[in-house]
Amino acid sequence: MVIGLIFSAPGGYDLPLNIPENILSTTPHYPNFYFHADFPPDHYCYVEMNYGYMAGTSMAAPYVSGLAALIKSHFPGITNDEIRERILGTADDIYSLNPDYIGKLGAGRINAYKALSTEVAYPNVCLHQIIINDEDDGIFECNETAELLIELKNWWIEAQDVTGVLETDDPYITISDFNTSWGNIGLEEIAVNQNDPLTITDDSILPRSVDFTLHLLANNMQPK
Repeated sequence: MVIGLIFSAPGGYDLPLNIPENILSTTPHYPNFYFHADFPPDHYCYVEMNYGYMAGTSMAAPYVSGLAALIKSHFPGITNDEIRERILGTADDIYSLNPDYIGKLGAGRINAYKALSTEVAYPNVCLHQIIINDEDDGIFECNETAELLIELKNWWIEAQDVTGVLETDDPYITISDFNTSWGNIGLEEIAVNQNDPLTITDDSILPRSVDFTLHLLANNMQPK
């Protein structure tokens, strides 16, 4: 005997045929649907007969998961890391639409069309690892000076003449030379600024969390 699951999200209702395949939205859209809520006076809230609008990570996660599945089906031999970088590297920058959330929107809005494109005509350079050379334990602490070695990985075509600028708003942090470089980084190569490390000093005696921003540039890449 074979048992199959036909419909797993009965939030919608296809009137008058009751055929699950005809449901285009799991937001209930049939007459007189309501859900119980703590709203006076009658404690019931009616739902408009239309598609629903929702926000938050609970709604974003299915989109990203679905795109990951699409990428895997389109490129069967792709690795998990490559799927992640395709999603991040092809996302659309939407900070111009959300100026109050600068630095808080990650890579941006996913773009399924670009993520599934077989030809990628630009580099995708991402942070791979940070190595802290300090006075003892490899942890940057209060009242200490350390050198930063930053490993970058390029997932797509060669990135030409990669440079970076390190910044922070912390008034107690001094960056001796905030510019560094990695040269050219080839396809799936990892490069480190071994010959051009960044030197940072913390003049405070108070433990705290410090935010740094690394701006990356390349001759053939959009700024990151």
